[in-house]
Formats: sequence, structure tokens, C-alpha cells
Amino acid sequence: NGGFGAANGTAEVAASGLYTDKIWLATVQGKSSHWNGTGCNQFSPPSCVNHLVWNKVTPDTLPLFSALCWYTGKALFESLGGKVPIGLMKGSVGGSPIEFWLPPGHVNNSMCGVDNPPCDQKKYSDSAFYNIYIKPLVPYTLGAVIWDQGERDVHCFAPATNHTEQYPCLEQELIQSWRDLFNSSFSFVAVQLPGYIGDCDAPGANPKASYFNCVPGVFDMRIAQEMGTSSDKKAAVVATYDLSCPFGVKTTECPFGSVHNIRKQVVGERVANELRRLLFAESHLVTEGPRAVSTMASSLEDGTKTKVTVTFSGGTMPFYLKGTQYCEACCKGGVGDLDASSDGGLSWINATSLQTIEGKSSISFTVQLPHVTHVRYTANQGFPQCALYNQEGLPAMPFSMKIPKQNIQFV
Repeated sequence: NGGFGAANGTAEVAASGLYTDKIWLATVQGKSSHWNGTGCNQFSPPSCVNHLVWNKVTPDTLPLFSALCWYTGKALFESLGGKVPIGLMKGSVGGSPIEFWLPPGHVNNSMCGVDNPPCDQKKYSDSAFYNIYIKPLVPYTLGAVIWDQGERDVHCFAPATNHTEQYPCLEQELIQSWRDLFNSSFSFVAVQLPGYIGDCDAPGANPKASYFNCVPGVFDMRIAQEMGTSSDKKAAVVATYDLSCPFGVKTTECPFGSVHNIRKQVVGERVANELRRLLFAESHLVTEGPRAVSTMASSLEDGTKTKVTVTFSGGTMPFYLKGTQYCEACCKGGVGDLDASSDGGLSWINATSLQTIEGKSSISFTVQLPHVTHVRYTANQGFPQCALYNQEGLPAMPFSMKIPKQNIQFV
């Protein structure tokens, strides 16, 4: 539900006339005679009533729309030969907990538990954004939903702790409840969290929180996002950790800080490819990066270090390593983006050196541990530095994996 305006692309806005009467934009707003890009929101009085207004794509309307929704819709439109009209509907608030978007009665259910204390009690309540932004979209039939920036549960406000553990269940509940609402078996694509450190300073967060101990929460949410879609054949996640804005403050490169990924066009293209696979059964498409399929650990001769090898599959080989957006160490130094555990995942140790390619589909690294039981990827630092890509240019999916006993060797 990212609401970052498409005005970041001057050239995109200038060329918007090419899509007039071909792509249509809709947003919920307070009742008025014309669309002014505003509407009833979480700050509006109860007397404000939203309704849906459709508009042509013009240099005036596009800058007020969602960039991610636009770039996804545009890529999908062009992949269909530019002949199939597409309607894009926006209901968005950046950085909110998923509970705000569930219908009344679907948050505190026996399956997902009880939201007590709520994740965010500042001014809003559970189901508030559903009532404001989603309900007015009925009775349209939806073909697809893009879910972005609805992961505020990764750092809740005190006295609540994070709701990451409940997130997969709540995500499944959201998908099904919305499908029931719209009478649609729509496809659903969630955008995984990029590197992000802003919530370390959120009110109610751990007062001793630092750059480093906030990182695991973001990684755990990436895994939770995928868990919520993994059992649904019409749902998927898109990785974006390689497109992060690695700055805790606003900069020229990242004017909105680390919370907003500025490469919305790339993210939109990745989402559109997933939608083509889900909507049109284009099974030949490669829509995600390599996935880890096996791991092996070999203790080294001195008995203090272990070499870990991870083999991947997915997309065209040979796979390759490349620095992420705005990386600092990149693929030339540092400790890489993998870490390992010797106690079943209770504690983790960073690699002692950068991961290296082995063959066409494997990477290896060493870690200062006598033996290793688990390995994970994109969890050991706030902003991953050196991603593994397939030839389609898609980054490897984040993972946490147990190493089978038969694959643990002692030299």
C-alpha cells in the first residue's frame, strides 16, 4: 500500500499522455465534483465520506498517484502489447500495521490470536484503514492486489511488542477476507522489506536499540511476508533488499530516507512479471531470483572455523555476485551477507569474509565456528552489500535454513 507519489519521475509525468484513455487511475477521496488528489484519511472527521473517482492519466493526475502501482500497471499494460486497457485503484498509507487493513472482526480471531495490546494505539484502531480506503473500492472485481509498506508490525509501539510471529496468519486472513469482499480470486503480490533502520528510533521501541539489533526484526519480517503467501498458489513476494536506500537520514540519492525505496520502476517491473505468471499462467517467465536448495558445512583443519556452501536454483546460470544499490563494501570487502549458527539458530555469527562463487550455482563462506547447524541470508547487516543474481538480473531470495546432519562434515 505504498503511497509514494509518482512525481519522482519528471520524464514519466511528461510522457503520461501516451497512456491517456489506455490506463485509468482511481483513488478514494472525499466527495467533491473533481479529483484533487486528496480524500478522507485517518485525520478526517467522521462526517467525511470517501468514494471512488476514475481519472485519465495526465500530467496533473499522475504525480498524485502511487508510483509503485503506476509502474506495475504500466509494465503489465506494455507486456500485453499496449492493447488491453488497465484500471489502477489506489488505497494507500505508508508504513502501517496490517491490522489496520483487515475488515472488522477479522483481527481478533481464534486462528491468529488477539491483538492485545494493539501494535499501534496512537490515533487509529484496527480496521480503520480498511473502512477508509478499501471498502469504497467495492463492488469492483479485482484482478490483482499489490501489498507494500503494510509491515509496521515489525516494530510496534509500547506496551506492545512486535507482531512478526502473527504476521503470516494475518496476511493470509487479509488475502482471504478481501477476496470474499470483492468476490474475486485475485492474485496477490507482497513487496518484501528492503534494508531499513528507521524504526529503531520509533517511540516505544527498545531504548537501547541500535543499528545492529534492529536488523534481525527486518529480516524476520521478510521471512514472515513469504510465509504468509507460500501456501497460496495465487500469491507471491518480490525481493527488494538489493534496492535499499542505506541512509538513516534524507540524502540527495534517497530524499525520503531508508523507508522509501526510490527505484519504484524496477520494483514495479518485478511485480508485473509476477502478476503475468500468476494471472496468465506464463510459466516460462523467470520472476524471482535463485533460491537456496541445499547447504553443506565442513569444519576446517584448525577446528575453529567452518566453511559453508550453499547451492541455489532458479533462473538462468551462471549466477553472479554484484553490489547492491548504494553499497559501500559491495563485493570487494566486508563480511558479506550470510551468517551462521552453531546452536540451532539461538545465536548467529557473521561470516569472516565475503561470500565467493563456486561453480555456476553455489556460494561459499567461512565463519568462526567449530561447527554450523543453520545458515541464513540478508540478516547480518542492515543493508545487504553483495547480492547473488541470476542472468535475468533478479536477486536471490532471503532464507533461513537448517543444515542436514548428513551434510555436516568434520575434517
